[in-house]
Amino acid sequence: MSQENLEYLKNQLRFTGFGEGLFDSLAKNMDEKKPLFQLAVTHELDGQPLSAVLHFSCSSAGNYFFNRYDASLDTAHGKREHPFYIHRNAKLNISFREAGNLLSGRALKAAYVKQSDRAAFEKGEEVPIHKVWMQLDLKSPGTNGRYRITRYYSNYGYEIEPALERVHLKEQIFSDQLAQLISQLEAGNRCRVQLHKAEGATQIVLLEACPMFRSFLMFDLEGKALYVPKMKEAKEIPVEVKEMEKVDEQKTIKKRKRIAIA
Repeated sequence: MSQENLEYLKNQLRFTGFGEGLFDSLAKNMDEKKPLFQLAVTHELDGQPLSAVLHFSCSSAGNYFFNRYDASLDTAHGKREHPFYIHRNAKLNISFREAGNLLSGRALKAAYVKQSDRAAFEKGEEVPIHKVWMQLDLKSPGTNGRYRITRYYSNYGYEIEPALERVHLKEQIFSDQLAQLISQLEAGNRCRVQLHKAEGATQIVLLEACPMFRSFLMFDLEGKALYVPKMKEAKEIPVEVKEMEKVDEQKTIKKRKRIAIA
């Protein structure tokens, strides 16, 4: 077993949000020189069991690779499952918690490489990395247990801070909370926010990013949906997005739909 290879995989596990609990099992399987092996882990997300099966394989040169993990979340609507592929560049990977957020139905802002740059990227060359809002279409599962992925690119026009201004929430958020709130919403988290009202009154709400409507979903602390200003107008904006699916463990893109956004 290569110690350098082991340390590389340990770092991938850390950066993908699996921590250090799998290190011993990882080393044992590598030491046994298994061509393929899987590791399983279960955490909790918002009181719901979040599990993953991690897939590893050995190359002809004897190096092991972390190929993907299959995440599953037990919800009130049943179990939801989806695979998440591991890239050489850690910035492109979806963390375990982010996978749980996606399976919960929330959107997040993820890194991606344009199709025109992908060949160079796969060769290890430096290429621009962009950001895109993505969300699983939980109502329309795709093939082989994969959900369709809806992506809202930069020309769709959804950014957190301007959207907060449009729905008159920015002025109600304490300035020292704003940067952290944007970061948490972009990670797909449901955020607890303290709004300040007139005459010193405050209100605590739960907020989620909602790129489809260029707005937010807002709830009280018991999870009851609250009114979000201008949601009706936002729904009237034409919604056209691009979709992309990955369909094998080598991260080869078989199909990509491109739809112009009006």
